[in-house]
Amino acid sequence: MDFGEYTQDNRRFYRVKINKKVICRFLGEEGNRFKLLSMVGMEVVLLNLSPAGACITCEGSISACAVRRNNLIEIDIPITDRVIKLTGRVIWFKKTETGVKAGISFERIPAEDNDMLLRYLREELRFQ
Repeated sequence: MDFGEYTQDNRRFYRVKINKKVICRFLGEEGNRFKLLSMVGMEVVLLNLSPAGACITCEGSISACAVRRNNLIEIDIPITDRVIKLTGRVIWFKKTETGVKAGISFERIPAEDNDMLLRYLREELRFQ
């Protein structure tokens, strides 16, 4: 299945529902790591994923302070026998009762990781 150019809510790529806990690190607007938040990864829920981005939700006041428009976030996505690290920029966020929900647009995905991501998305889509 080709993920490109499919429109769902005016998006360029179809989003695959994931709803799994993953680890992320919050980076500043220029990619500099926030000392406290980048020393250890924080657990977030990956709500959906596409070749171009993701939607995450995270609980707690620390994550709500770190998630800001244009900040970079590094997300570890476990795919088969390895973890790929995807870096993306926060393009929108909204506070929730327990934390924050954010939309991430990926940047600079290495070709090998992009291929693995596409295979993973195809496999996940088969079960939806």
